[in-house]
Amino acid sequence: MGEQTKNLSLTRWMLFNSLGWIIGVIVSILLAELVEFIKLEFLGFGLGLGMGTALMQWLVGRRYMAIGIKWVWFGIAGIGGSFLFVDVCMLMVSMLGYNYNLDGTPAAVAIGLAAAVGSLFTGKLQERMLQRLYPNATIRWSQSTFIGWTTTAILVAVYVGLTIHFHVARTLASGLANIVVIMSGGPIIGYFTGKKVVMLIK
Repeated sequence: MGEQTKNLSLTRWMLFNSLGWIIGVIVSILLAELVEFIKLEFLGFGLGLGMGTALMQWLVGRRYMAIGIKWVWFGIAGIGGSFLFVDVCMLMVSMLGYNYNLDGTPAAVAIGLAAAVGSLFTGKLQERMLQRLYPNATIRWSQSTFIGWTTTAILVAVYVGLTIHFHVARTLASGLANIVVIMSGGPIIGYFTGKKVVMLIK
């Protein structure tokens, strides 16, 4: 578990969340081909982002709080499960004879909704762990997790919608903008959840 100390800063927590997000994006890309082969196009996003973020939260958090590896599994289960639900819905639509490709703005909205719902499940599961550690504290971890993931989802959905609406060409500048928006998830989630963590361990 590691020796617990009490000098965690918001900046440090945000840094680890940002690293986790980058890991999650990389894992999502690696999983993309595999899960698409079995007709689960969105599951890779959920597994990758849920695992990457929760893993780095656990790695830094276990030095300040007595949280176990279940923290990571809760992240995978909550976020991954909600993205799997989107895939199952798409498979059911296909089985009913409808040929509907979820891309562009609808895909961004679907991913955003999955992330928001999944963050609630993950947040609730992780909140139970924190509540046992801090029985006299008002945790509300699920709220912080939900706000962080939902803010990221809204930002990405709005950005995708604007690029489609204004027919933004694929240039170096637009490519860099894509990277900035996608990678914003780490520090955003880190900020909202980090404020709660720092408050708890003071």
